[in-house]
Amino acid sequence: MNKRKIDIEDFKELIDSRKQTEAEKKADSKALMMARFNSQEKSSSEDELILRLYRLKLMMEEEAKTHELKSEFYTYSSAYVDLLYKTRKSFASDIQFSETQLSLILTGKRPPTDEFVSKIRLHSSKIYQKLNIDFNPSNWFIIYHLDRMNDYLNKHQSEKISFDRMSANIASLRM
Repeated sequence: MNKRKIDIEDFKELIDSRKQTEAEKKADSKALMMARFNSQEKSSSEDELILRLYRLKLMMEEEAKTHELKSEFYTYSSAYVDLLYKTRKSFASDIQFSETQLSLILTGKRPPTDEFVSKIRLHSSKIYQKLNIDFNPSNWFIIYHLDRMNDYLNKHQSEKISFDRMSANIASLRM
C-alpha cells in the first residue's frame, strides 16, 4: 500500500479562515446556510411526527413523576390528537367517540370521561407501538387523576375561603 504524504500547505487556507476574503467568507456562509436548509427539507414529515411524539411522551412522563400538575389533561390530549390528525372529527370517528364531547374535552370546557381516557390510552398504545417507541400508556390515567385531584382541591379551597368569609360575616352580625 502506497501512502501519499499530505502537504499541509495545500490545506492551510481551508483551515485558517483569516486568510479568506470577505467575499469568500460570505460565499461559505451562504453555502452552509443552503446546506442546512436542504437537509431540513429532506427530513420527512414522518421524522418530525416521531420527534413530536417523543417530546409529548417525555412531557407526559415528567408530569406523571410529579405530584403537582403543570398542565391540564386536555393540554396533552389535544396535543396528541392535533399531532396525528388533520381534523378532530376524524379522530372521534376512529375511536368511536362523540365529536361534541371530544371537542369539549380537548378545549378544556368539560372534564374527560373514563371512557375517553381509556380510548386515548388504547389508541396511543397502538401508535407508539407501531413506531417502536417505548411508551407507558398508563401515563394518561396518571395525568387524568392528577388533573381531577387538582380540580377537586381548587374547588374545595375556594369553598373553604367562601365558608371562612361567611363565618366572619355571621360573627360580625352577632355583635
